[in-house]
Amino acid sequence: GVKIPRDVAITDHNILKGEGIMAKANGKSVYVGNARLFNRIGLMDKLPDHYLRLSKSWANTGGTIGFIGTDEDGIIGMFCVMDVIREEARAVIKGLKDAHIDTMICTGDSNAAAHAVAREIGIPRGAVHSQLLPEDKLHFVGSLKRPQPKRFTLCREKRYVLFCGDGVN
Repeated sequence: GVKIPRDVAITDHNILKGEGIMAKANGKSVYVGNARLFNRIGLMDKLPDHYLRLSKSWANTGGTIGFIGTDEDGIIGMFCVMDVIREEARAVIKGLKDAHIDTMICTGDSNAAAHAVAREIGIPRGAVHSQLLPEDKLHFVGSLKRPQPKRFTLCREKRYVLFCGDGVN
């Protein structure tokens, strides 16, 4: 089982949008998050090559890689989580395509994880947008909503955009 230490004081908990979380444990900064976070705080450079290769192999299977570390100790752990794709996802995407509805993926996940999901559900490579922060997604959706020129006319065609997400952002 999991043992939770009772003598650790957790303070200054912060969500780092698109990166992870940070808190102080007995005054020591502890980070849990993605490679973007660990690159920004300078700890990825210290990760031994064999662990970097392992994390990349996990990512190539569609996993999202996370790390835990401290300023003093560097990266002390890494993990991989993977989305379970619902059985009906491929059929839903096909149905949308058959109805002439464009589909795409906009995610904060890595390129490898996003493309693995896209392959599995039938979304074309060019319709995958990864490593986006929440505000990047907002701007991207806004750009999709702008009226597009109709072919061979002077009018613009109104576009409708439906954005579905996991509720994290």
